[in-house]
Amino acid sequence: MTMRNKILILFLLLLTSCELPFDLTKLGDRDMLKLYCEVVSGDTTVLDLDVLVPVGYHERTPSQVGVEDVVMTVDGKEVGIKVAADDDPNLDPGTLYVKERFPVGSEICVKACVEGADPIEAKTIMPLQLDDYRMEMQLTDIVSGSYYGNDVRDMVKARLILPEIAEGTYIGIQYVVSSKADSSGVTIYDDQYLQAVYDVTEFSSDGNLVSGVDFSNLVPMGNTGIYVWNGTDSYEFLFRHLTDSVSEWKDENGETVTWSSDYHFKFRIFALSEEYYQYHSRTTNGFFELGMASPSYTYTNVHGGTGMFGAISVAETPWMDDDMFGSDRNEGKEEK
Repeated sequence: MTMRNKILILFLLLLTSCELPFDLTKLGDRDMLKLYCEVVSGDTTVLDLDVLVPVGYHERTPSQVGVEDVVMTVDGKEVGIKVAADDDPNLDPGTLYVKERFPVGSEICVKACVEGADPIEAKTIMPLQLDDYRMEMQLTDIVSGSYYGNDVRDMVKARLILPEIAEGTYIGIQYVVSSKADSSGVTIYDDQYLQAVYDVTEFSSDGNLVSGVDFSNLVPMGNTGIYVWNGTDSYEFLFRHLTDSVSEWKDENGETVTWSSDYHFKFRIFALSEEYYQYHSRTTNGFFELGMASPSYTYTNVHGGTGMFGAISVAETPWMDDDMFGSDRNEGKEEK
């Protein structure tokens, strides 16, 4: 066989394709209920219930879950489920919700059933309400960067002090920044956003950021913006404190332009139920925004279906500013 014929045969093989018929309907025809619910320490809890249609029957219209299909109990006593009205300013029309404050330690259970799907049941325990806490903060000498050749030392070491009753509870924290920028008296930017916090082990003794280390004491929990301490009862962390600033310069017309930045910050402190922690620590990762997160069904406590039924309680510090650290940059303060 000549080389020409060999190349021709290889080319023809590349053009060929093979088919393997696969009937998706054989995977099953039963719908599945998906429940996602965060029982909160406030007075309104939303029940997000959907019917999932099998992939082989994707053209089928899924059933709708009504208030008559769901039962919620607290320590065995049924609570009323409401439906959001069209003019409700806080909820989408038709949303199922409960107007109830749940006692710490209470067992909360949800059951639901619709035609064509298996019934579901899920339980969780209302975690501790973190009312009795203190937070210590100390501005450090850690160099976080440089600005026009000058070292920037804006890292604050903080420690959360909790009562003994919190032992064994999953504790998380969010760092919230309020940022406002004015240009010659005109507000350009005014918003709130979440900032990262750092495990104290992420920095060496000389203040350098350590990379490539598996930090297990304080880790981000999926895409929630909550950082959770795991395997430690020393609730320490570092955060970058943004300071207020005012700058002036001349524009092309010789007019003085003034730019001012005003920052405030606060913390949200969370107590998480076992189910909430397990779901969010397993279902997403650092590649979430790239669409490379783990599947949402790697963990579920919804028996007979999928999703998550968990509980969280939250406490917030007041808004704080530069004067939090006093006139002496090394002076620490405690905040309730």
